[in-house]
Amino acid sequence: MSTNGKAGVSLRFVVVGAGIAGLAAAYRLRLAGHEVCVLEKRSGPAWGPHAVTCPPNMTRILDYWGLRPELEAIALKRTGIMFKHCETGRPIADYEYYDWIMRDLAADYLNAQHRDLYNILYELAMSVGVEIRFGATVVHVDPRTPTVSLSSGELVGADIIVGADGLDSLVRRCMEGASQEESSAPLFIAGAVLDKETMTDDAELRALLSSPMATLWLGQRKAMWGCPLPNGGGYSLKVALPPDGYNFVEEYDNECGADQLHIDFSSYESRLQKLIKRIKIFYPAIWKVRRPLDSLVHESKKVVLLGEAAHPIPPNMTHNTALAIEDAAVLSNLFSRIQTRGEVDQLVSAYHEIRYPRALDILHSEVANMCLVSGLEHPYQDRLTELQDRGRRMSTVEGIPDEAPSPEFIRRWDEMIRMFNHDANDSVDEWWHTWGSLMNRATEGGMAGAGEGLLPGRRTPVVRKASMILVQTDQTRD
Repeated sequence: MSTNGKAGVSLRFVVVGAGIAGLAAAYRLRLAGHEVCVLEKRSGPAWGPHAVTCPPNMTRILDYWGLRPELEAIALKRTGIMFKHCETGRPIADYEYYDWIMRDLAADYLNAQHRDLYNILYELAMSVGVEIRFGATVVHVDPRTPTVSLSSGELVGADIIVGADGLDSLVRRCMEGASQEESSAPLFIAGAVLDKETMTDDAELRALLSSPMATLWLGQRKAMWGCPLPNGGGYSLKVALPPDGYNFVEEYDNECGADQLHIDFSSYESRLQKLIKRIKIFYPAIWKVRRPLDSLVHESKKVVLLGEAAHPIPPNMTHNTALAIEDAAVLSNLFSRIQTRGEVDQLVSAYHEIRYPRALDILHSEVANMCLVSGLEHPYQDRLTELQDRGRRMSTVEGIPDEAPSPEFIRRWDEMIRMFNHDANDSVDEWWHTWGSLMNRATEGGMAGAGEGLLPGRRTPVVRKASMILVQTDQTRD
C-alpha cells in the first residue's frame, strides 16, 4: 500500500465536515503524522444512497493510496455514455471509452454507491487514529486564533482549520468575498436509486441494467442521466430541471416523492416513464450560483477549503467527488513534506497556488457541460469566450468526424479527456521541484524523495492525447 512521507513536525488539523472530502483529507493528513480531529454536526456516519461518479483523475489517486482492490469490489467500470432524445429516445451520439484511451489515462472510470466509498474512507480514517466527533455543530470560525466554536459553547483550537462542510459551508463564510451569490437558483437536481427487483420485470429496463454504459437523455431545458450500479445494486437516475419554485436547500439528504417534481413526464420516452413511475424517493438539491472565491485559503493562512465548500459546481456532476479527492491529495502531500512550523504559511499558499487554477478550470467546464445538456443559460457567460479560446480542440484528437452533431458538443468531450488526464500528485511534485529547495535548503536532499508524489511505479506522462470516440448513429448523420 502506498503511503505519504512522514512530516518532520506534527500539526493539529481540525476538519469541519465528515463527508468524503473531510474523511479523505483527515485520513491522509493523519497518515503523514499529523493530529487530526473531525467535527461533524450529524449524529453518526452520513453516507447517502445515491451514486458517486469516479473519473480517472480521481481513481488514479485512490490507486496511489492502495485502494484498487477495494474499488474493484464496490465499483462498476463504465465503458462510455449514450446520448438520446428525452421525448423520443432517438440516439444522438455514443461516446465509447476504448481500451487504448483508458491505458493512456492509466486509470478507470467507475461508478460506485456513495455509502460504499464513504465506508472505505471512514474505516481508513478510524484505523489510523483520526478523532471523529459526531454531534459537534460548528457555529463560528475564528481564522486568526485559529479556533472553531461549537453550539455547546466549547472552543476547539487548531494549527490549521480545514473547511470540508459542503455546498452551504459555514467555514467558507469567514473567507473574503465568500458571500457573493446570485439572487436565484439556476438549477434543481434530484437523484434516485431504483432497486434491481423493480426493473427486472420489463425487458427495456433489464437492458439498461445490463449495459455498463451511462445514458444521458436530453430535452428542452431538462436532462436525465442514468447508469447501473455495481454488484446488482440497481440503477442510478438523476434529473436536472430549472428551479421553478422548488423549495429545497443545498443538502444531499433531503427527500421528496416523484409527485413533488413539477414536470409532466407523459411526453417522455417509454423507458424514462417506466423508471420514474418506479421511483419512490428522490434526493433533491438546489444549486445556487456563486462566483468562484478569490482564494481557497484565508489570508491568515490558518483556514483552507476543500471539496464542495471550496468549489461552487452543480451537484451530482462528474467531478464533485473527484475535486474533493484531488484537494485532499494535494493538501496531505504538501504537509507530508513539512519540516518546521515556519513552513506552514508557504505550504498553505502552495495549496491555493496548485489547486485554484485546476478547480477554476473544472468549475467552468462542469457548468458549461450542464448548460449544454440542460439548455440553461450559462451563469458565467462573461468568462465563456476566454475559456473557449483556451480549450480549443487539439490537433492530436483522433477519431471524431467533422460532421459530428455539434462543434460545441465535441469540444466539451475533448475537454473532458483533458480533465481526466490531470494528476494531482504530479502538480505537487512540479511545485516542490521549483520551490521546495528554496523553502528548506538544509533538508533538500532528504525531501527530494518524500511524499506520495514520488512513489515508485508512477505512470509516465501521456504523450499521445487520448480522446473520446464518437460513434454516430444514422439519425445523427441526417
